[in-house]
Amino acid sequence: HSGSSARSFPAWRRAVAALPSLSSRAPPTMRSGISAPLLLALQAAVVTGACTGRRHRATDCARQPYSSTTVESQEACCALCASEDACSQWTYHALNRRCARTNFSEALETGPAKLSSTCGLRAAPGPSPSPPSPGAGGRWAVIAVGSSGYINYRHQADACHAYQILRKSGIPEDHIIFMMQDDAAGSSSNPFPGQLFNKPGDSPTDVYAGCKVDYRGDQVTAELFLNVITGNEKKVPAGGKVLKSGKTDRVFLNFVDHGGVGIIAFPNGPVLHSSELSTALKTMQEREMFSELVFYMEACESGSMFPDLTPDGKIFAVTAANAKESSWGYYCAPGNDKVKGKSMDTCLGDLFSIAWMEDSDRGQLASESIKEQVAKVTARTNKSHVCTFGDKSFEDETIGKFEGVAPRAGQAAAPAAQTEEDSAVDIRDIPLRLAYYAWERSAPGRERERAWESLQTVVAARKADAELFNGIADRVCQGAGYGCAYGLRHDRHNMRDVACHRELARTVHEACPVRAERSAGGWNAYNMQFSQVLVNLCEGKPALKKDTEALQAIVRAECTAASRAAGAAELVV
Repeated sequence: HSGSSARSFPAWRRAVAALPSLSSRAPPTMRSGISAPLLLALQAAVVTGACTGRRHRATDCARQPYSSTTVESQEACCALCASEDACSQWTYHALNRRCARTNFSEALETGPAKLSSTCGLRAAPGPSPSPPSPGAGGRWAVIAVGSSGYINYRHQADACHAYQILRKSGIPEDHIIFMMQDDAAGSSSNPFPGQLFNKPGDSPTDVYAGCKVDYRGDQVTAELFLNVITGNEKKVPAGGKVLKSGKTDRVFLNFVDHGGVGIIAFPNGPVLHSSELSTALKTMQEREMFSELVFYMEACESGSMFPDLTPDGKIFAVTAANAKESSWGYYCAPGNDKVKGKSMDTCLGDLFSIAWMEDSDRGQLASESIKEQVAKVTARTNKSHVCTFGDKSFEDETIGKFEGVAPRAGQAAAPAAQTEEDSAVDIRDIPLRLAYYAWERSAPGRERERAWESLQTVVAARKADAELFNGIADRVCQGAGYGCAYGLRHDRHNMRDVACHRELARTVHEACPVRAERSAGGWNAYNMQFSQVLVNLCEGKPALKKDTEALQAIVRAECTAASRAAGAAELVV
């Protein structure tokens, strides 16, 4: 991964910084041709004999391709198809050197116009492994979305997509527990009421159709999530579902939302602390609730959430980012969010989630290993660093043992085309980006005035949150040596004093300004990055000569003062 690519400022960020004047900029261009790494992969495919199957000269069998690429030869076209799981057959057009690939079986077409074309039919895959025997254990899954509101549309679309994969792959409905706010599909901002789409296009799948939510609205809290995964039936709403898996079962957990160092958010109630998640996972182990467990987590700084996983605990976690960086939204406005010709004015998915789900959609679950899927996801998630934690002793098992085993799906669509600059957006910049483009596209008059007010509100709220945590650092460092406050703002200490951090995080939730429209407390998508400041406070207690109680009092005082000063319209997410 390139560190510079994740930190470079796109044109829209530079334009926001230059407000109120706008700088002109050329529109992003589409990528063309094949990259050097892909050419190497194609060459390797030819050498290793991956390019197999029957060929028909003077024939076209890819008239409705999911992709068409310029390549140098028929062999390169065959190798390109072999390198893509979705490809069923291909046609190489020698006159313009175009390689068309289709993901379903098209009829062969001949004729004078096809004399320079060659059709290739990809060799059929080998037989799939036999399904587990009846005594080999079942599959269970929990999907949780920790956000709310149309601006977080992508999280609910991600989760419904995950649900569809699990159901189509054979996991019974009563073995899946699904919780989310469920307010995006019915939002007045949704151009397609009652529908959710996880990718753009003229005919994308409505992932909300048939998506069965077990807990919604105010029920969705961190406490509920912990009770569900630990099987505490008595502590969930009457009749509510919980995990009832046993020691021979495999469990798949999927969490999608915002996060910070040591914390992930829920739409109601306080954040979930890494220490609380660790305790719950240990409880699951003690209660023998699984033979093996895979946990996919989509959140900023999600690499900080699994500090206690052991190499022999039968829990394998994969995170969208490491402990020091944001995760990234995908299929984002403007331009990359169009569904059936309409702009959705949001992001349709998250890069990490899109990567693993579009891989699963290709129907290789019965043959692709966990390790192989993680490698593909890591390669595609090129704006943050995918991390793995825990027990890797079973990473060579097929991913279908956790996500379910679907038949090979030749109809899986290829990833939607993205412009180079705007293919992914830092999660914490999404509200600012959307507000900026809404203003840029607005009509003169009252519409533009409202858009300008909204943009300035987001900018002001971000500034206020940064100043709040700067103020906490300044107050803690009163009387301390030179560089103290700077260190608290910028150091990247690892969390060791877990109890201290948990208390400070709870204080922020209780006392800091509620800037988000539907936020449950003082944390929001933007300011969760400052959870690192709280880590630095706790790890600096000896040098600062302050205990947890003293730090907590300072955080509460600064948050209370900021809450009094905050305007009700200062919305961040």
